[in-house]
Amino acid sequence: MSSYVLPTLKEYENIDLSHFPTIMQCFVFRNWEFICTDKLAEILETTAENIQELAYDMGLPPQKDVSVWRERGYITVIKQNWHILPYEQLTKLLDIDPEQLAYILKEDDFLSVKLGEKPACPPIKYRELSDNEKKQTAELAKTVREIFRPHERKAFDFFKKNFATPQASFDYSATVLRDNTGFSHSKLFFARFVREMKDMWGEKFSICNYKFTLEKDAENTRPEYHSIKISDNNITVCAADEAGILRAFHRISDMTKQHGAPILRNGTFEFSPRFETRMIYSYHVLYGNVFDADIELSYSDSLLEEYSKAGVNAIWTQGILYKLVELPFAPEISSGWQKRIENLNKLIKKAAGYGIKVYLYLNEPRSLPTKVFDKYPNLRGVTQGEFSAMCTSVPQNIEYLHDAVYKLCKSAPGLGGFFTITMSENLTNCHSRVFGGKCTCVRCVDRTPADIAAQINNTIYDAMKSAENSANLYAWTWGWKATNGFSDEECIAKMHPDIRIMNCSEEDMPFEIAGFSGNVIDYTMSLPAPGERAISIWNTAKKHGKQTAAKIQINNTWECSTVPYIPVFGLITEHMEKLCNHGVKHLMLSWTLGGAPSPNIKIASQYFFESNTEQNNIFESLYGKYAETVKKASVYFDKAFREFPFSVQVAYFGPQFTGPANLLFRCKTGETATMTGFPYDDLASWCCPYSADALEDQFLKLSDIWREGLDILCGMPNCEFTDIACACYDIFRSCYNQIRFIRLRDSGNRSGVADILNEEEQLAKDLYEIALRQPTVGYEAANHYVFTPGMCLEKVLNCRNLKKLFGYSD
Repeated sequence: MSSYVLPTLKEYENIDLSHFPTIMQCFVFRNWEFICTDKLAEILETTAENIQELAYDMGLPPQKDVSVWRERGYITVIKQNWHILPYEQLTKLLDIDPEQLAYILKEDDFLSVKLGEKPACPPIKYRELSDNEKKQTAELAKTVREIFRPHERKAFDFFKKNFATPQASFDYSATVLRDNTGFSHSKLFFARFVREMKDMWGEKFSICNYKFTLEKDAENTRPEYHSIKISDNNITVCAADEAGILRAFHRISDMTKQHGAPILRNGTFEFSPRFETRMIYSYHVLYGNVFDADIELSYSDSLLEEYSKAGVNAIWTQGILYKLVELPFAPEISSGWQKRIENLNKLIKKAAGYGIKVYLYLNEPRSLPTKVFDKYPNLRGVTQGEFSAMCTSVPQNIEYLHDAVYKLCKSAPGLGGFFTITMSENLTNCHSRVFGGKCTCVRCVDRTPADIAAQINNTIYDAMKSAENSANLYAWTWGWKATNGFSDEECIAKMHPDIRIMNCSEEDMPFEIAGFSGNVIDYTMSLPAPGERAISIWNTAKKHGKQTAAKIQINNTWECSTVPYIPVFGLITEHMEKLCNHGVKHLMLSWTLGGAPSPNIKIASQYFFESNTEQNNIFESLYGKYAETVKKASVYFDKAFREFPFSVQVAYFGPQFTGPANLLFRCKTGETATMTGFPYDDLASWCCPYSADALEDQFLKLSDIWREGLDILCGMPNCEFTDIACACYDIFRSCYNQIRFIRLRDSGNRSGVADILNEEEQLAKDLYEIALRQPTVGYEAANHYVFTPGMCLEKVLNCRNLKKLFGYSD
């Protein structure tokens, strides 16, 4: 890891944090949720007693256990300190060395891009407060104590829903269960089913009321096929494989939810998979080091069971070959690979108990720090920054790729497969990041990018089959651009017929919003796909005898990524129906964002299987007597979300990422918004390609219509659904407020600013309460917590300070 170097610094910027009397108080306030008192004292070179006094004087409550943040929330800690600590204090805060921080910034899903240039902050040291600072601190404390309330919230609570898995060795009487399948997990699946029925229905459910017979279907061998025959108190489940048995039990459970009681109607119900692979990214996976840590941190039993119930049958995570297989010419960079393989196999085994396969995302051959090539300059391809590609026109590099995949498949024989990105993303082959220019590698300049992409995918496929692995390979067309000289037809034609072709479902979907006409690349739920290029890619694949896959976002997108799901059920249904009509066979349900086991997936799951009977009323299963209320509200949410001012620029750089937690500034900061990171007050970046007028109008329309949907929910008790719906409103309404505030501020027109500040303060308070109840709100897997209750509280301080500076407060 010594080859990784920290990015260079920029001159310290003028971010106004005057809502804190001193920068050391800002440091303590921002880290009180995350870092223990002793460590804060160490950073400020003072005593723990002084830190506790600073916290108490600001109205902060006694500190709770914060140990979870170091492993699961380190990105949040980095972001919170990016503008106030120098590298030296930041690494000390995290207990890592500079090389480790540099690795995190490079490999944790482009974190350095999300953060932008690091300002050269001066060190912070403890000092006594002046009399005036003490007076300001007392005012700050009054606000904090007014809003704060005692609570039991623990960050990452969604990690802690684990339960004792029933043992498969239990002995039910043959009058209850007759298992004729020979499948290894059948009894375990039945035990979980019984436990779930007892948890749901209590004394209403008695397993002795039913006699279950499990049979293996000798005629229908399609994976996951299952039939359920119910007659009086007899239930016969017939399935092609053990995954079909599992799906049948989930189906029976859903039937009871629909009826509102553990009763079942007689009949024979058959189900055959329409979408054979339904793959998702774990909601709480540790992106950069998933196999370096305990697998339980990223894949809890409860999460896997919820995925299984929702019809998910595959999970994916990033795989970096040199971290999983020893790199022959630089073994030091692969240190710990044996432990990672051990953890990968643990995950494969664990997931199999839920009918779930494990896939790895490969972006290979991965570029390496340039100094790694000092001894092997002939292997080096294009260089960008501190990294160089492994040139795929060099036979030794292709041999390395083949051997590494072969060894990986041999070491993890139960692996479900891989999907690849061969263009864009990280630097890999010499053509991978050539945007509109010419490849500078003398060996690759005369090769087409399609030829290289096909070569890489074929090499991976051949290695899989040489290892006699039954894994599948998906070639994702992300980054295949005709403008960069890429030919879809050439690449697809050159690849092995069994390689499956995956495309972003929404790619090249035309739209017109607020007078602007454009085409989607990806990351939209507000505009139901598929797009024209997606359809073209699928048709080309089918012409060459290849199966097709759609990468979609079923829960959320960068349009609103910090809620676990956006409740736009009609838009999801519309998208799924279109995919069915285009004959797509496989689904990737999320990128790193959007992995929550949610109602959205359950609604989409109605299309996962073909059936000889009507599907269950999913709304009744999910919401019981409030099903119609939810359906009516979601119609307004659908209508509202269609008004989202979509563009890649807005999605990546707009304030909807942080919502009310994004600070407002008295004067223009001059800072440039970063991709899904810091929006700042960079209205120019948020707008593109819309005018400021259009952006403001669209968020006003969106939030007003969404509010109408919330009004329908007034009679419904507070629950996860109402909280998520309200959080979406708070985020969209805050976008409107922030745009309006910046425009008024920059024009010198103060009319309406006080009202905006008052509403922003209330939205921050509302989001604070929701975040206390729902630990999923504010969280996103690749960015950890984007906002927390403490950040919402800071926004209140920010708004009140601005009201005072503008002369609006008493």
